[in-house]
Amino acid sequence: MAEMDCDAADVTGLVAYLRDLGRHDLLSPDEVYELSSWIEAGVLAGERLARAAPSEAVAPEEQVERADLAALAELGEAARRRMIEGNLRLVVSLAKRYTGKGLSLLDLIQEGNIGLMRAVERFDYKLGHRFSTYAIWWIRQALGRAISDRSRLVRMPAQAYVDAGRVAVVQRELIQRLEREPTIEELARATSLTVARVERALAWKLRPEPLDGHDSDQVIDDETLLQRAALRRDLHCQLEFLDDLKQDVLRLRYGLHNTPQSSLEETAEYLSLPPARVRSLELEALRHLRKAPGLREYASP
Repeated sequence: MAEMDCDAADVTGLVAYLRDLGRHDLLSPDEVYELSSWIEAGVLAGERLARAAPSEAVAPEEQVERADLAALAELGEAARRRMIEGNLRLVVSLAKRYTGKGLSLLDLIQEGNIGLMRAVERFDYKLGHRFSTYAIWWIRQALGRAISDRSRLVRMPAQAYVDAGRVAVVQRELIQRLEREPTIEELARATSLTVARVERALAWKLRPEPLDGHDSDQVIDDETLLQRAALRRDLHCQLEFLDDLKQDVLRLRYGLHNTPQSSLEETAEYLSLPPARVRSLELEALRHLRKAPGLREYASP
């Protein structure tokens, strides 16, 4: 079990879990289609039951209909359980690839199962896709987010975690091939990422000296500071998509780029604009930043 990154105390539980997987047969495409249809029918039945009026003083035919809906909802739930049980081995096979990254195999399997449940809930069998292909994406997303959230002291945005891993691998390969440290542009071309995303990935390993100038010789491992440095890099990148006037408004209002923070009236006076116009420009710029995918990750809980 050592290669599975499993603690000795978890070996018994892991062996029991893997043995239990043998009781659940794999699903054929026809079974997946049938179970998916029952799951959908059960969900619709449950929704109708939830919207139904209280059961007091209902007609006998309505009671029969409710009983049928309840039975259909139970069949849908049973189909959902069977769909999950028939794909548990897929979770284990994917979880093994993520060992050695701060979580035990049992924890990874648990997180992967959560992703599998989401896949079962969202799968649309009418589109004709293979369920396993669809579920792999959700399982990998759950595993990646679990490693990002739980293996670090401070949560790292999931996409930034993926980018950082890709950049680290390519960086080692380029160092061996070029016999020197690769430039950011070279990393961006090799990883098919933008320069801004490569800079953000590298920010998690850089020493953010501008944020703490008291002891520049001391290596800073505080991930809060690293996250702040990455946020500043992404913010600077997104500001480039704004026109010069909106950039000036945000720079003055929020003290960006080492500029003293100014009030609305002070900003309006400096830019020779009415305060209402400055406020409108500020709101438009903030709306843009809130929609920026590179910044939205930092606001996720």
